[in-house]
Amino acid sequence: MNVHSKTISFFLAVLLIAQTLCGASGTQQSYTLKRITNSDVNAKIVDIEKSIKRNTYLRYTLLGVAGAAFTGLMGYNFYNWFLKETPAEPFINIEELEQNINKQDLSLDEIASNNRGHFGLFKKYWDNMVPRWYDFGYSKLPGPIRFVVSTIGSIYVWNSFASLQRYVDNVFKPRTVKWFVTMQTRLGTFWEFYDVNGIPHEKFNEGEIVRGLRINAEQLDLIDEDTDVHEKEQIIRMISSSYSSLIKELPGLIAFMNHTIEQKMKDHERKSEIESFAGFMMIDANTFCKDLQTMIDAKQNNSQEKTTAVTCVSTYLNKLLHNINEFARVAQEEDVAF
Repeated sequence: MNVHSKTISFFLAVLLIAQTLCGASGTQQSYTLKRITNSDVNAKIVDIEKSIKRNTYLRYTLLGVAGAAFTGLMGYNFYNWFLKETPAEPFINIEELEQNINKQDLSLDEIASNNRGHFGLFKKYWDNMVPRWYDFGYSKLPGPIRFVVSTIGSIYVWNSFASLQRYVDNVFKPRTVKWFVTMQTRLGTFWEFYDVNGIPHEKFNEGEIVRGLRINAEQLDLIDEDTDVHEKEQIIRMISSSYSSLIKELPGLIAFMNHTIEQKMKDHERKSEIESFAGFMMIDANTFCKDLQTMIDAKQNNSQEKTTAVTCVSTYLNKLLHNINEFARVAQEEDVAF
């Protein structure tokens, strides 16, 4: 009986140790941040080349279609105006004009400035040019519903124009490094504006992944002994995910910079100068990875450990933006763009 009790106690102890080890491994999950390698950049160069060629073909296709449409329209109008042998209808109908003056007892200026859709000189042309779509049911809707329909329609039209403008910018704007950041990455958007004196300025709006990384860095620094274990795990997981999203955008950006150098500045005297910015971008990213990894490991091992993740993230993002601006500056000075 004593031997049997010892055997049971032994198996219970083994089971308890196993559960403890499993629980510890579950709560102490390791997070290893990925660094950028040359193979990551080289893998993106083929995609960059295909994207630029596709953009070039699309640019010429749209220009050809627009040119053909314009030429056809001008030819059609030229034929109707100069070659077609039909008597031209006078723009002003004198009889109709006199009738309107007599009926309404208005001056010519008042007729011209009145509502064109109801009466007057422009009634015929207005009715032909502007379809009265509201006669097909819109005018019969209750007032609140008409307001909702009009609001939704206005938003849809505005978004359509915004999407069209972005599409045109993507196709026809010079394909510089700032164009690539704005159109081909999620890092943020470069946009130009003019102040009250007409002086041009440029601003960079950070994308969601950059803003998310800043927020998660703040949360990492706030972890202390009072932070719940599950909350700490969630914060570390989120900042690791934000870093991964950011780092995925960089190989394509560096590949675009290298492709620009090889295609446009292969034998240029400033090639080594502009190459350094692409090289600094990879070095800075891997240094940032190392520093952030150290802080994550420190917080995992000891919640009371003080970290400076906010400063680390801010410093790196400033360097990243600086390298992009310096690359763009040299490329602009030498008129380098696709």
